[in-house]
Amino acid sequence: MAGTPGNAKVERKVAHLVPKRWGGRKARMRGLARVFGDLVTRAAVVNLDRLGALGVHWDGGAWVAGP
Repeated sequence: MAGTPGNAKVERKVAHLVPKRWGGRKARMRGLARVFGDLVTRAAVVNLDRLGALGVHWDGGAWVAGP
């Protein structure tokens, strides 16, 4: 069960959230609220980076896909 293709996708996404430059899997600060806020911020950065790679942008009134 450890070798299923779905696991590779999940592990890749987890790896994007916990890169070494941010301390790896260690918390950068103390306190559950702060650690949760840090995780949410990193998830937002990963999502925005992905949207940029897909060419999605704000057109003043709506999100538009493509160039």
